[in-house]
Amino acid sequence: MDKLISLTNEHQRLATLKSYNILDTQPEKDFDDITELASQICQVPISAITLMDKDRQWFKSKVGFDKVEIPREEAFCTYMMDNNLKSIEVQNMHMDNHFNTNPYVAGDPKIAFYAGVLLIDPDGQTLGSLCVYDLEPKQLTDFQLNALEKLAHQVIQLLELRKKNALLEENNANLLSKYNELEQFARVVSHDIKSPLNNIISLTNLFQEEYGNSIDEAGNEYLEYISKSSLELKNFVDAILIYYKSDTINTTQKEEINWNELFRKTISMLDSKNEYEIFFLQTIPFNFILTKWRWNKSFPI
Repeated sequence: MDKLISLTNEHQRLATLKSYNILDTQPEKDFDDITELASQICQVPISAITLMDKDRQWFKSKVGFDKVEIPREEAFCTYMMDNNLKSIEVQNMHMDNHFNTNPYVAGDPKIAFYAGVLLIDPDGQTLGSLCVYDLEPKQLTDFQLNALEKLAHQVIQLLELRKKNALLEENNANLLSKYNELEQFARVVSHDIKSPLNNIISLTNLFQEEYGNSIDEAGNEYLEYISKSSLELKNFVDAILIYYKSDTINTTQKEEINWNELFRKTISMLDSKNEYEIFFLQTIPFNFILTKWRWNKSFPI
């Protein structure tokens, strides 16, 4: 039962590690600065930020050696993880029964000192460690041990920030893709609407020219209403295209509005047959125009 729980926890841990999308990525200055700082504070020639994959320990950042990864069973941090130790300091590895047979202790480079702090994410999953090494036995001061723990915490903060930035970039890419799809859809729909609309406008004008004298005044008024409405709809369709190009428009640019023209167009749509008299009783210039309209008969709804 304990072995099953352990396997389940390991699957969860690996899934969490994969979610950071950091394995096998290129070096990054923010992480390299931390390993350099850890080496300087602890006064050791070797330091590393490690991430523990399924069968390997991969080095995200390192100082003092060239290896990119090592087998998991050879990693010092494996002992820390297997024994649920948040941190460890081995002052003389050659005298420690847990490490003196390790190939990096017994053989080159003959590491003699090791101290590490686990990298534990906000959900409690162990991702790897921040470690320092020396080729001579030594003992860190309380200040150095405390600094190493704080630096490990900063590594976690960097990983979290990196993960959130990647998620934001992914969301932004998805939004941009959807925006492009909507823009393309608007273009297609607008084109499909404008084609028959232009035909309506052209045929209406042609009908007025050819047969305007053959129909009564009411018929001509209807034709005029069709022409006006078609033009307004055409302008509306054009406005849709402009809207989807709004990201290219300088939003700080101001445009003067011709209120008389705006009211004229509004009135022409509401009163296409000129059945009403419209009186502007007052105008108040507070960056907008307030009007009261009086109709000479009830407006049909």
